[in-house]
Amino acid sequence: MRDVRGLAVVLPSIVLAIVFAAACGGSGSSAGAQFCHDWASAFCAKLYACTPADMRGDGFLGGASQAECTAGWAKTCTDAPPAGVTFDVNCSGGAHVNKVAKAMCLDELSTVACEDFNSPTYVSVCNQVCSSSGGGGAGGAGGTGGAGAPTDAMTFCEAIWRKGCQLVFDCIPADQRSDTFAADFGTTLAECQSSKTAQACAGATCTPAYDPVAGNTCVAIYSAYACADLLNDVPGSCNVACPGAGSGNAGSSGAGGTGGAAGTSGAAGSGNGGNGGNGGNGGSSAGGRGGTGGTGGTST
Repeated sequence: MRDVRGLAVVLPSIVLAIVFAAACGGSGSSAGAQFCHDWASAFCAKLYACTPADMRGDGFLGGASQAECTAGWAKTCTDAPPAGVTFDVNCSGGAHVNKVAKAMCLDELSTVACEDFNSPTYVSVCNQVCSSSGGGGAGGAGGTGGAGAPTDAMTFCEAIWRKGCQLVFDCIPADQRSDTFAADFGTTLAECQSSKTAQACAGATCTPAYDPVAGNTCVAIYSAYACADLLNDVPGSCNVACPGAGSGNAGSSGAGGTGGAAGTSGAAGSGNGGNGGNGGNGGSSAGGRGGTGGTGGTST
């Protein structure tokens, strides 16, 4: 059940009770707990700003006051949800906090128009901040490199690869670029973003279909990545965008951050250290450090 989407969502009374019944006690000082407080504060401020007083009835998501709202939603974010209940924004269980997505989330809540915030189709980037998958680094998703938003599996793959190319050339010193690196990514950024990208993404497919909404969210988050962000988990939207990826033409090794997420047609790598793992059978892992690419299609 998705409980934080827009004001048109009507919550069962039991869920509202979960949110507001025990808004007391410390939530810790971890990165996840700090984000949860910041998110809940921003979410509730927007909620109150966008909901006239005469519309704050029994099903109102904000409780009796903005302070209660903040405490309640911070708790749903920091605590493990009850069985059968799923909150879009939840950082329990030692989930990793994606700092890029965090910044985008808080900026979104401060700038989103009430019309959009209240829409039942509103999907927030905030649900991409925390991940408990803990494995792969974010090594190959991202910017469109000057092109428009991806519209299908191939253009999504190309957007991912172009950003991955930028990261591996920005983050891996020239004296650490082996012959394998050159074979996978080329000797220049331009080569990587052109012929190597085209080679890796030829024939890329998604099953059952590419999800452009999730793809755009994935690209928006990863476009902001820099070298320091390579330890972030792959945004969940990247996996949603192309859940059953078909292979491209060329397998490549991961390079750069922990684990290395694959570009389209290569599965995410795992492990630490090294200049890059072995590529997937049908795609390339652009931008992970030391991960060994899995077999298969796009896992971005």
